[in-house]
Amino acid sequence: AETVPSVSVDPAISDPRPMMLEVSGLTIEPATGGAIVRARGLAPGPGYWGAELVPFADERPVNGALIYYFRASAPAAPGATGPRVLTVGRFVSTGQLDGARAVIVRSETNQQRSVR
Repeated sequence: AETVPSVSVDPAISDPRPMMLEVSGLTIEPATGGAIVRARGLAPGPGYWGAELVPFADERPVNGALIYYFRASAPAAPGATGPRVLTVGRFVSTGQLDGARAVIVRSETNQQRSVR
C-alpha cells in the first residue's frame, strides 16, 4: 500500500476568516520583554469583528521578516453596521523578534512593512 504524505498548511493561510481588505497603518511599539505590533486596516464591509494578526511560519522569521496575516470574522447577518476600520495589536517577545529585521502585515490588497 502506498502512503500519502501529510501536507501541513500554515494556519495564517488556512484560517477561515476573511483577510482585511487593506492595511492602512503599522507600528511597532517597544514593550517590556518585546514589542507590540499594531496594525490598522480597512475591513471588506461594516460589522467585521474579532480582528487578529495571525502569524505565518510559526512566528519565525522568513527571509529576515516576521509575517502576519490581518484577518477578521465576517458579520453574522446581512446589513450589519459598525466601523470598517479596525485596529489590532499583538505582543511579540524579544525571542521571537531575534533574527527579524522587519515585520510584514498582509491584507487582501496590500501589505505594510516596518523595519526594526
